[in-house]
Amino acid sequence: MPMEVAANPLRTDDGRAGCRPGPSDVRVLVCRGCCCGTAKHPGTDHEAQVAAFRAACRTRVVGCLGECSQSNVIVVRRPSGERLWLGHVVSAASTAALCAWIAAGARVDMPPELAGLEFRPHRANQGLARAELARE
Repeated sequence: MPMEVAANPLRTDDGRAGCRPGPSDVRVLVCRGCCCGTAKHPGTDHEAQVAAFRAACRTRVVGCLGECSQSNVIVVRRPSGERLWLGHVVSAASTAALCAWIAAGARVDMPPELAGLEFRPHRANQGLARAELARE
């Protein structure tokens, strides 16, 4: 029996970058301010990362969310309205795991491989994310 080879998690079946389209009630903010999305993370394909999130759900690229020590910062608004902040999302594996969770509806706990990326933002920065999500 031939061994199945896993598909590239950042490619859809038709070859487009990203995860399969997911539920429309999940929202993602991708910080691309002063630190996130820059040469600070030279091994990260920032364009592919944004494309993956856009393929999974409604995604906005925003300016600095103020959590520079955690870059690359991603904010996920779950269907319940809860906002989860993730930092150091720099690998293709963490992006793919996050997209798969989002595409499944982000209704259950995050996968174990993402557990160490969640952090609690400063109070003022929570307001920044709230304002950005309200702009949609």
